[in-house]
Amino acid sequence: MRCRAIVDLHALRSNFAHLQDLTGWRCSHLCVVKANAYGHGALPVSRVLVDAGARHLGVATLDEALELREGGVGVAVIVLCGLEPGTELEAARRDIQPLIGSISELERWNHLGQRLSRRLACHLLLNSGMNRLGIDFDPERNHRLSQLLEALSASAWVAPVELATHYASAEDFGSSQTAEQDAFFVRQMGVLRDAGLAPKYIHAGNSAAIAYRCSGGPRDNFGYTMVRPGLALYGYVKPPAG
Repeated sequence: MRCRAIVDLHALRSNFAHLQDLTGWRCSHLCVVKANAYGHGALPVSRVLVDAGARHLGVATLDEALELREGGVGVAVIVLCGLEPGTELEAARRDIQPLIGSISELERWNHLGQRLSRRLACHLLLNSGMNRLGIDFDPERNHRLSQLLEALSASAWVAPVELATHYASAEDFGSSQTAEQDAFFVRQMGVLRDAGLAPKYIHAGNSAAIAYRCSGGPRDNFGYTMVRPGLALYGYVKPPAG
């Protein structure tokens, strides 16, 4: 007997509405549809989310982003793992935006903007302690901070619209890691704001942070002005620990 999965798109819409209720109407949602929407079908899932009000979708690769564009999805599409060198032009042509996690990525995106004579939207990912992805700098010890500020100052053809970080263990209440990451991210943002960076969206909260750390406001729910629901859209959240 062959197995098959039945995806209830009405349940998906309901999950999205519930997440919006948790975070409050002022908090935007970057809905993660990577890996074929976690196996649920990227195009049908994305179309339902956009119809329900989503204006930002996150994917893992440029190929995933192109699939959405070719399927008629017109909202902002962000490549959460950044762009491979040499693929930036194709992304810019299709209005696909990278989540930039290194100074070299920032420099490549700026160089392309200069070639095209237009400012290119992007999103900056900061490493606040997960230590897997993101621009790594310490505002207290000036660790790599001057390099980042110099790169941002030289990036006249880049328009950062989002500033983000990623919590490593938001579901773990037996650890202080999430609170420590949040405090570190706040200090990182303070330095960048003093340098003139003012992105429209700031986000850190994944599904676990939305589910367990929300209190209805865009800042005190660890979501700032945006959150990144992934697994929660599809009905699953890691159980809390600690």
